[in-house]
Amino acid sequence: MGPGEDYIMDFLNWYRALSVEQQQIYAKGHPEPNDWDGFLSSILPKAE
Repeated sequence: MGPGEDYIMDFLNWYRALSVEQQQIYAKGHPEPNDWDGFLSSILPKAE
């Protein structure tokens, strides 16, 4: 892909390893930019 591929893969692995509660805390502390609305929920859904 491009230069950001390693970064996004590292982020995805890190984020997926978080608990649902930790993901919610992260999302609250790091709001998505307007044009990214729904990125975390659409790319990284956590099955419960």
